[in-house]
Amino acid sequence: MIDYGLKNRGVEDILIACVDGLNGFPQAIEAVYPKTEIQQCIIHQIRNSTKFVSYKDIKKLMADLKLVYAAPTEETALNELELFKDKWDSKYPKIYKSWNDNWATLSTYFKYPEAVRRLIYTTNAIEGFNRQLRKVTKSKAAFWTCLGYRSSHLGPRGHSAVVVPMSRAGGRLLPSSAPGRG
Repeated sequence: MIDYGLKNRGVEDILIACVDGLNGFPQAIEAVYPKTEIQQCIIHQIRNSTKFVSYKDIKKLMADLKLVYAAPTEETALNELELFKDKWDSKYPKIYKSWNDNWATLSTYFKYPEAVRRLIYTTNAIEGFNRQLRKVTKSKAAFWTCLGYRSSHLGPRGHSAVVVPMSRAGGRLLPSSAPGRG
């Protein structure tokens, strides 16, 4: 649905889509943009993988997992993933299974140089941007309001509606500058 919305707005192609692991999202993107490369967020994968790891094991396990996702090449990463399996699969079998099952979308960033990898291996940058937008827009409000019934400005229903940005001042909602009113 979102993908068709993008298509309807004129987006013709997407080179890389970094997704957070939401079920069905990669398939939805591929259905609309079949040439798009999907990169599953490594940070989300790590969080999901280590959710139930014992506190006493987490540092050692994370050090071994970092050898996988920080490897210089995909081949090295796959070798490290197998070493990870040998060491941790008996205690935490779901971690290797999850990384192995999702490898096609977890390893996309290995095709790119290091500078590009840093941009696409996680959704954190866009999540941070969205968080900042929410902070700024949370305290703002825009309301539709009728500014009067002037006969020279009447619309088809007998009145005119104008969007007036509103701002908070001392707990009261006040119109900020209305369009064309300075």
